[in-house]
Amino acid sequence: LAVDNINLEIRDGEIFGLIGHNGAGKSTTLNSMVGIIDDFVGTITINNLDRKKDSLELKRIIGYVSDSPDKFLKLRAKTLWNFIADIYGVSSEERKTRLDYMLEK
Repeated sequence: LAVDNINLEIRDGEIFGLIGHNGAGKSTTLNSMVGIIDDFVGTITINNLDRKKDSLELKRIIGYVSDSPDKFLKLRAKTLWNFIADIYGVSSEERKTRLDYMLEK
């Protein structure tokens, strides 16, 4: 197990860090919290939202920078554009308008 029986509470305004050796479960914990890993047992609650039930809503309120952002470099531009538009709830019509505008620039 990468992570077993973790329980933590981070209050508004607190700065929190995970420290540990390679393989301790730091990245697994964060990836589970932000929705990159969906296969976990138990409950993750952030701002009273359940990570499994309210995944899209949580993605809208969490800012996350991966320790290996090169994952996004492998995506096609259109896939990345749609991914970001999905997170922010941008409609199909608005996506086209914004994309046309940015491509023109």
